[in-house]
Amino acid sequence: MEIVDALSKIEKIEKKASELYGRYYSQFSQDQEAAYFFYRIQIEERGHLSLTRYVKRLATRNPELFESIDCAEMDFKKILVFLNAEISRVRRRTLEETLDKAEKFEVTLSEGYLTLLPLRNNPMLIDLYRALTDSGHIKKITAFRIKRMKEC
Repeated sequence: MEIVDALSKIEKIEKKASELYGRYYSQFSQDQEAAYFFYRIQIEERGHLSLTRYVKRLATRNPELFESIDCAEMDFKKILVFLNAEISRVRRRTLEETLDKAEKFEVTLSEGYLTLLPLRNNPMLIDLYRALTDSGHIKKITAFRIKRMKEC
């Protein structure tokens, strides 16, 4: 897959991820702590989106500096299907259920897959790779879950 195509798909994923966390933020607006938690992750996803767009512009303007990458189209589709389904979901979830879904996204679909992208092999892409894989969302979700369980 051409790098610009892959970056376009990553861009869509990051945009949808930001939208998802924005939805969670709105859903828990009555719970100030939970709303703020999801807001912070939404902002981080926006940062990932901005960085992805920047790298995509670099790759578009300097294609000779970037190689094609070997990654499956289906994996991108799987992530987007999950995000779209979660964003369009009507039934309201509990905070615990929502944290489960966020964790599933971060572990199984997003960070678990994006770490396999060969972005780390290109020095021009190292910042994007680090941002996508080292955001610490899994740790944040786990820590928030534990904190809330202790309060109950």
